[in-house]
Amino acid sequence: MASKGDDCNGEQLFNKAMAHFGGIVEKKLQNSEIKTMKKKLQKALEGKQIHGGSGKRFIVTSDPMEEFDDIVMIRFVIYQMVGASVTIILSGGVESPAKRLDNVKSIFTEFREATMRKAITGQHGTEITFVPDGEFAPEGQYDAFVNCGPSTAETLDKIVSSLKDRATVITVGAKNDGTADAGVNQKFTGVFGEAPETNEEKWNSAIAAMRAKRCKIKNLSVGLSRYVLFPNPRRMQGTPYGALASQAAFFDEAVGTTGMFLCSRPPPKFGGRVNFGNSCVDYQLCTDLLKNASSQGKRFEEGIKNIEAYCSYSKHESQGGNPTTFASYGPAEGAEEQPPAVLAAIPLMCTALLGGVRKQGKEGRVWKHFGQLPAHIMPPIFGGNGGYFFGSAPDDRDSKMNHSWVEGGVKGPFGEAVKDLPFFTPAYDPLALLMAIEEEDEVGKHFSDQSRSLLNARRGGRRRKSRKKTKKKRKSKKGGKRKTEKKKRRSRRKR
Repeated sequence: MASKGDDCNGEQLFNKAMAHFGGIVEKKLQNSEIKTMKKKLQKALEGKQIHGGSGKRFIVTSDPMEEFDDIVMIRFVIYQMVGASVTIILSGGVESPAKRLDNVKSIFTEFREATMRKAITGQHGTEITFVPDGEFAPEGQYDAFVNCGPSTAETLDKIVSSLKDRATVITVGAKNDGTADAGVNQKFTGVFGEAPETNEEKWNSAIAAMRAKRCKIKNLSVGLSRYVLFPNPRRMQGTPYGALASQAAFFDEAVGTTGMFLCSRPPPKFGGRVNFGNSCVDYQLCTDLLKNASSQGKRFEEGIKNIEAYCSYSKHESQGGNPTTFASYGPAEGAEEQPPAVLAAIPLMCTALLGGVRKQGKEGRVWKHFGQLPAHIMPPIFGGNGGYFFGSAPDDRDSKMNHSWVEGGVKGPFGEAVKDLPFFTPAYDPLALLMAIEEEDEVGKHFSDQSRSLLNARRGGRRRKSRKKTKKKRKSKKGGKRKTEKKKRRSRRKR
């Protein structure tokens, strides 16, 4: 371990990270909007009806097989919506749209009969149609677009042209104004088998076109999504979602993705935003372990060793040298700037406390799920990594599913521990669609309130007029009675 006074002292870096992220997370968890969205997610996972979209038409781009939030959205939000119409455009890219649909069908019996372009009916009357990326042919106009996966440029153009004026648009992974950021959902698919490519100009021009149509554009804020996590299905026995704990195709995907949030650390030079976000999530996954970390013996020592190794890596010339101001991060999140090792300390420690012993090989070599690549493949960015398997590329699905960063992988102590965590990853896509439904429901309430006010105003006018007429009639009736009584008296007198 580093000596006292060394700015790569692992214990000091870990304690600083706990104070920094503990304050951020604990405050966020008291936020009323976050509490409300947690309740909405819980109800959806319990199999409750999803109200608010009745009579509305939605377009959703989605990429099942990348992370499991897509398939949860399809089964527990779209399938449970009441009386809506949803077109799901399945992304191309690394996997084909057909394979993505097969993935959904293999996990959920509710979709076993689903085929491309042919509508099926959800549990509460919603019409659901799957369409391959690149083959979207709009039929009429749509009330909302939810961007949960990439698409071709041509598909995006058709989506924009098919949206109604003032439609709702929800992005996931974009900037707050919907323009392109680091998210994959704002990228573009093209050649089959290849990852989506960035084209910020194209995406941003589409956002401008939507804005010209006065669409209401909102991005799913990380300030919300990082704190609304999927519960572990094992903790929801007796619910449709809880039943997925015994569905290997689903549960293994959930465990693989969660392990990636814990284990996989990017090179410090590019890791600020990812490490910050993962620290916020991992603090919630491992709260009790982290607060008692120093009592964990060898596992605590392993975590400290990894933090110090990552700190040394961050100071290497491959990451910009020391000080690495480029790799520090915080103000973009409204937080105090922190160095790379503080940003990564919680995921590194959490991995170790869950039994993960990080693989270590030759300095500067590239790691894959099967081991290190040959010595002649040594990109400069890995210089100074101490030989550790800190992370892997986002499209390295084998590393994710096998937890290849640690000894024993998904079948070892770490993999088994992840299966019993109270929560898994953020519920990005279900939250995005729930937001869109909420926006459309508010629009409906707004117009129904306006109509009701107008109707009441009209009725009020009629009532006032009818009251005046009634009063006149009553007077005439009373007057008529008086005249009749007078005539009777006169006739009596004459007699």
